[in-house]
Amino acid sequence: MGAAAGQAFPRRGADAGATLVEALAALTLLAVAGAVVASAAGVGLRALHTATVDRRLVALAARELAALQTRAPEPAAVAARLAEPELAGEVRQTTEVDETAGLATLRVAVAAAGRRVELTTRRGVPW
Repeated sequence: MGAAAGQAFPRRGADAGATLVEALAALTLLAVAGAVVASAAGVGLRALHTATVDRRLVALAARELAALQTRAPEPAAVAARLAEPELAGEVRQTTEVDETAGLATLRVAVAAAGRRVELTTRRGVPW
């Protein structure tokens, strides 16, 4: 059967070119979707790392505050570095005791990896 007047058969090269364009468009969309998924995974990993560091810092601060409460410290502010293998880098601790009006304010701050946790409590003096 021949082509009717005014009706043309598509050329084979044009079909191949259109298929190539569609394949490239599909690959581009797939690459964009992959970038979005990778970005979301990176954000999730950063959030997990931050939560892990915060959990460890709260545990350290709670431990130091509990130790501070078991003795009767003199009013002072003390800074120290802690050796914590679970946290990379330097771990700084600040302990502060302030006595006013028969109450002692005990404050422990722990910082590492760009994060800081501070716990405070008050106790009657003397204990």
